[in-house]
Amino acid sequence: MKFRNLTLTAAIFAAAFSTSCKTDTEDDIKHGNSNITGLYINEIYSSNPDWIELYNSSDKEIDLSLCTLQDDKGSAEEYIFPEGTKIPAGGFLVLEQDASFTFGISSSNGDEISLFDSKGNLIDKMAVPVMEDGKSYGRLTDGGSQTGIMANPTKGAANDSTPGDDSQEPENPDTPVNPAETTVFLNEAMSSPAGDDEDFIELYNASDNEADISGFILQDDKGEEEEFVIPDGTVIPAKGFIAFTKDEAGSFTFGLGAGGDKVTLLDSGRNILDSVELPDFGDTEGSSYARTEDGAGEWAITENPTKGASNNN
Repeated sequence: MKFRNLTLTAAIFAAAFSTSCKTDTEDDIKHGNSNITGLYINEIYSSNPDWIELYNSSDKEIDLSLCTLQDDKGSAEEYIFPEGTKIPAGGFLVLEQDASFTFGISSSNGDEISLFDSKGNLIDKMAVPVMEDGKSYGRLTDGGSQTGIMANPTKGAANDSTPGDDSQEPENPDTPVNPAETTVFLNEAMSSPAGDDEDFIELYNASDNEADISGFILQDDKGEEEEFVIPDGTVIPAKGFIAFTKDEAGSFTFGLGAGGDKVTLLDSGRNILDSVELPDFGDTEGSSYARTEDGAGEWAITENPTKGASNNN
């Protein structure tokens, strides 16, 4: 599968052992992707007092001076990092409500936290689902692509990958996993089809068991206003794929914007399982946006879509 890699490499700085949120020119494009790599929103707690944990996966210290954190209200509620704020290589930084940011993170309605560099370019974003008190939401491995609700928050320390439902593997390996136990991911999407093709969204089941996705939900950037509830009896084979195509029977009817959109996957309890921001394809048609490794890895534009099949071809 031929990928046109969108992952931005780290900028070269005069200081060999430090990366900074500050950028060098005033001509940087605001609201694009930042050239800062290795910095992640790693874990979020919304049970009062709220906190946000950042993780630096790189081997260099990162200067956060004048970076900003926002919730779903955008710049109306944001926190600007003071000059001199730094996060060490391989380290964590925890920001606590009132001690740093003053906005609240909603545990009853869900929220979205975004991290921007000093020019307003996006470094990372995390959608926060509805959660019970005492649980956190974050990356199951520090800086990894898989996220979930965690029963045991690890504020300022490595995430222990314990899911919030404390579920166990089924004793019978032939028994389909239920929505709380499955490991289903968004894997590929097309929002700028060519010819008679239509938009599609592909899911991948990373489990060794068949996954029952009855009642799971697909949404675009309009959220509940435009959503598709997956019909009862829909299953994905172990290590298998399923693709939903716009306007086909038993599929979604909303369109994915070729100029950029968002796709979110929720389970039957409306908990967010996965989400991806689709890029602006411009005048390009027939390419898709896909994970470079099924169920994991970075996302990139590919000129050779693999609808319903492995992206690793």
